[in-house]
Amino acid sequence: MKPYAHLRHAARAAALLAFAGVFSVAAATSERVPAPPAGSYLNGGVGDEEQQSLRERKAPYNLRLTFARSRTGEYVAGLDVAIERLDRRLAFGPYKDCGPLLFVRLDPGLYRVSATYEGVVRTKTIRIGATPFEDTLYWP
Repeated sequence: MKPYAHLRHAARAAALLAFAGVFSVAAATSERVPAPPAGSYLNGGVGDEEQQSLRERKAPYNLRLTFARSRTGEYVAGLDVAIERLDRRLAFGPYKDCGPLLFVRLDPGLYRVSATYEGVVRTKTIRIGATPFEDTLYWP
């Protein structure tokens, strides 16, 4: 054995242990945060900064709705939204004073979304599955 070879082996072992420790700390800090309960929501988006803030936090919300005028594409706010799970007769909401963005966390299933703006109701049947459902509902 060469002189000091045992020190090189010890140094390598120490370096490997330190490296492994860094990965275990990184893994512990990247644990998944539990999803919010069904029916939890984010609402708002009046102004660019608020829209950006909502979009940065949209990940756990699998229903993502935008509300706008059909002719101009201008965002609208002040809607009332109700969501009904059709296969279990379970209701969420009503969510009051919504828009122009509404993100809701729902369990997989078939739902009816009803949104009311200035007395006009838009109803849509949607299926929540493995990927988020995104749509825009328009008013005249």
